[in-house]
Amino acid sequence: MHETMLARYPKCPLLKRTLRLGDRYELMKRGAACDPTQVSHDQVAGLFSELNTLGTLGHSLWHLKRDIDAPGLRYELKELSQIGCGENEEADLLRIRGQGFLFLAAANLSKQGFELEFIPRRKNERTPDFYARRDGNTFTCEVTNRHPQSGAFDSIEFFWSTLNETVDRKKRQLAKADFPHGVLIIDCTPVWEAFGLGQFAVGGELVYYIPPEQGGPRSGSVPLIRHDESEHSEGLRNLAEVIRGTAIHTLILWKHNLEIQKEGYRREMMYRVVGTITGATFWSYFDRAFVFPGPHVDVKWS
Repeated sequence: MHETMLARYPKCPLLKRTLRLGDRYELMKRGAACDPTQVSHDQVAGLFSELNTLGTLGHSLWHLKRDIDAPGLRYELKELSQIGCGENEEADLLRIRGQGFLFLAAANLSKQGFELEFIPRRKNERTPDFYARRDGNTFTCEVTNRHPQSGAFDSIEFFWSTLNETVDRKKRQLAKADFPHGVLIIDCTPVWEAFGLGQFAVGGELVYYIPPEQGGPRSGSVPLIRHDESEHSEGLRNLAEVIRGTAIHTLILWKHNLEIQKEGYRREMMYRVVGTITGATFWSYFDRAFVFPGPHVDVKWS
């Protein structure tokens, strides 16, 4: 990341922030060498937190190095470069959650074998973030985040209302015919814990086959979630209605969090793929997917 910023934005605030991290590390290292007890827990916590933030950004940029100078990525990289050293913490946080998560999500798909093409912003028009291509298939991806400041974060109802409001707000980016096979990628870290797969009713195994003209042949099976009277099922039914009439067939829900304790730290980074039956061409690339019928398939349960 330091090399990327130095080459393109040599006076940017983010470059100063990376240098500040190095200074803090050297200061703590010298202090610990003299007297380890003089290094406080708050100092260590601050260092690990900053390492996590900047390390994640740098790792994402490394995976996207082939696309760094693409026109569609240029604006996002410039915005990222404006992350500062705390002069405007709210703006910094918005960029970390916005451009920072965009790069994280895109880098993960790149690691999965997708080729990416970032879509340049268009004046007075809402466009998705990038195309992801693999085996001749093109998928359109929009990346967003939702961080409510208050609410019942462990509530299933709150989870689904938060998620479906986010999808409803973003679905217009994936409504046009030239943006096919929509994938909406959402950072939903604050409400993640309410999404428990064990609470869904499995109606049976969905056997799928991807033909050669769609990137196959590939085949397999996944559990298919059936509707019942639970809160999760109600949330899925509402989601199906929200995406009806759009190109959205798949959601990727993300959680990434750093917990720092006295005895150490724990870094969590995970995602779940939630797809409709008609989104099989995309979600079949992943080892595990959470699949429900969606708005375009009427399943007759026995």
